[in-house]
Amino acid sequence: MHGLRAVITGDLRDSKKFSEEAGPSAPNDILRKAFQSLASMEEAMVIGQPSIFRGDSFQILLSDSTCSLRAAILLGCQIRLAAKDRFDTDIPFPRLGVGIGEVAYKPSHGPVTSGQGTAFELSGRALDEAQRKHITLRLLTPWARVNRELDVECTISDNLLKRMSIDQCRALSEAIRGRTQADIASDFGVSQSAIQQRLAAAGAKALMTLVERFTEILAEEGTTG
Repeated sequence: MHGLRAVITGDLRDSKKFSEEAGPSAPNDILRKAFQSLASMEEAMVIGQPSIFRGDSFQILLSDSTCSLRAAILLGCQIRLAAKDRFDTDIPFPRLGVGIGEVAYKPSHGPVTSGQGTAFELSGRALDEAQRKHITLRLLTPWARVNRELDVECTISDNLLKRMSIDQCRALSEAIRGRTQADIASDFGVSQSAIQQRLAAAGAKALMTLVERFTEILAEEGTTG
C-alpha cells in the first residue's frame, strides 16, 4: 500500500447526557476499555498511544489501512458495549472519520494527536463531513473516484449502524473478528440460531460485504496507484 496508514478520529454522541448520568469520567473509561478491543486485531496494528481529547473525542493510528473499516466498526461496537456493561447505559454508535494516506510524522511516545500527514488531515475532514451530513461513518482516501464509491458505502452502513440493538452489536462485534456463529453462541449461552437471527437483523452480511469491498479497493489502488 505504498506506506499508507489509517487514522480513525471520532467522538461520542450524546456524551453530555451520558456524563451527567454516569459521571464525568465515564466517557474516558469506556473509550480506554474499547481501545483494548483492537488488540484482538493484530493485523490492524495500532501505532503509538490512542488519544482522548476534549473529554469525548479520540484518535487512533493504524499501520494497515486495509483493516481500517473493520477496525472502525469493531471500535464503535465496543464503545457501545463498554457503556452498557460498565454503566448499564445504551449510547448511540459513535461518529467516526477514517482517513487513508501517508503519515509524515508520528510521535514516538505519547498521544498520536500530534501526528502529521495526509491520513490525519483526511480523518479530520471525514469527521467534519460526518457531522455535517449527520451520518455515523465517513471514509476519505487520496483518490476522488474511490471517495465517490465510499460515499455510497457509508450511506448504507449508516442506516445499519444507527438502528442496531445492543444484542445485535454484541454479536456483530464477535463476528467481525472472524469468530463462528457456533463459538459466539457458546460464549453467550444461546442457540446458534439466535446468533444467526441477531446478525441478520444487524445487517452483518451487508456490513461484511462492505468491509471486503473496501479492502479490495485499497488493494487495487496499492497496485495501480
